Amino acid sequence: MTDRRPEQEAAPRVPPFAVPTWLRPVIVPSGIHRLAGGWARFSELDVVQRQDTGSYTICRMVPDALMAASDDPNAASGMLDRLLAPRGDFCGLPMDRPQLMGILNVTPDSFSDGGRHNAPARA
Repeated sequence: MTDRRPEQEAAPRVPPFAVPTWLRPVIVPSGIHRLAGGWARFSELDVVQRQDTGSYTICRMVPDALMAASDDPNAASGMLDRLLAPRGDFCGLPMDRPQLMGILNVTPDSFSDGGRHNAPARA
């Protein structure tokens, strides 16, 4: 048994990581931090670690507690920075807000009209 607190057990331990570790933001409308510089916000993180047994440990923490519990604050800071960094535009579309895309399927077999509207130009 260890004398470390659960938040210390869940904090990333690098270099190198003692076990594979992921940070999963808990999205809430009134969160303090903007995920990827976008519209989604979070105040807490789920620190997920895969154990040698194949099981997973999840500990919910605020970013300040993660930094304080980490054996390597620089690594923890880098992980948080990657979550917060704004994403670049994709195909000219800004990624700081939701984007909507639609697909129109005009193949004749995608609907049943008896073949009356099978010309792509008329679709």
